[in-house]
Amino acid sequence: MGAGPQTTYTVQQQPPADSCHYRTEHGEPLEDLACTPGAVSPAVTQVNLATTICRKGGYTKNIRPPEAITRKEKQANAASYGYKGCR
Repeated sequence: MGAGPQTTYTVQQQPPADSCHYRTEHGEPLEDLACTPGAVSPAVTQVNLATTICRKGGYTKNIRPPEAITRKEKQANAASYGYKGCR
């Protein structure tokens, strides 16, 4: 799927449950680079940061998929790290 707003969204497949492992750098936990979801937008460059990422009114809310999609992806990605929820 391309970057930027879409007319329709589908839940993106996440890595299998328990297949991702945190790493640490300078004592801080970081994501498993092989399991990090996301995309790079070719529409965002160093030259246009002021009119894309840093624009007044925000950027993410205009390109983010609906919560119904991101919720399912977050749950699946958490399972990739073995997270089972609060007990």
